[in-house]
Amino acid sequence: MSVTVNSFLVKLLGAIAIIGVLAMSTVASTAKGEMPVAVIDWYDALRTTNAAKFDRIMTSDAGGDLRYLGIWKIKSEYIEVLENWSELAGAVDIKTIPVNVSNDLVEMDVCYTFKRNQRLNRETFELADGQIKSNTQEMLGEKC
Repeated sequence: MSVTVNSFLVKLLGAIAIIGVLAMSTVASTAKGEMPVAVIDWYDALRTTNAAKFDRIMTSDAGGDLRYLGIWKIKSEYIEVLENWSELAGAVDIKTIPVNVSNDLVEMDVCYTFKRNQRLNRETFELADGQIKSNTQEMLGEKC
């Protein structure tokens, strides 16, 4: 009888594990589905150095705090530096992990992998009417 009980427990634990994996994947896809379009477009524009997209997704008074450099940039300055970024963008892999997503605030951990190094940032977006009002970038580490 202990073989039957053990078999039942093994099957039960297996079923619980499968349900857990399915539940976790559902939560992850729900969180991704709720990601504001402006934040998704931010990383797409960064990968493709698309100035027009940055212009569209940022409010007219948008700005950004590059804390790791001690610099505040206004919207036009973000768009200006895209030319310099385009030299790196083709050789960078950008991976994003949502940390906190709400209607007006999104926090992401972002891994930038370049040819010779990596950097891990915490990037926080403040949103207004579906556009990015501000972006704060803090360096968390030199490895992802």
